Amino acid sequence: MDVDQMSNQTSWDEIVAEHSARVYRLAYRLTGNRHDAEDLTQDVFIRVFRSLDSYEPGNFNGWIHRITTNLFLDRVRRTSRIRMDGFTDGAEERLMGSEAGPDASLHDAGFDSDV
Repeated sequence: MDVDQMSNQTSWDEIVAEHSARVYRLAYRLTGNRHDAEDLTQDVFIRVFRSLDSYEPGNFNGWIHRITTNLFLDRVRRTSRIRMDGFTDGAEERLMGSEAGPDASLHDAGFDSDV
């Protein structure tokens, strides 16, 4: 089905109804949990809606599959970058507490209190 056929013969709701289960199943396989799969599915249909003008006639299911996979990979990259940014230079000092660590406590416990 090409874009002209979709816009002339079906409504946006029908497109979502026809493809949402397939997109959700793929999103669930990629993310591994229901919440992230639902978010990814919603993002996929937002992207599809915004990109319909640039869609070149062909395999619509394949196009949606590729969008789903690419959005998932973008999320993974963004999440890893955010996690790694937390450990930039100086992060260790910001994370250190003011209390002595276990090694220092054990060492101090070995000293006589009279000394």
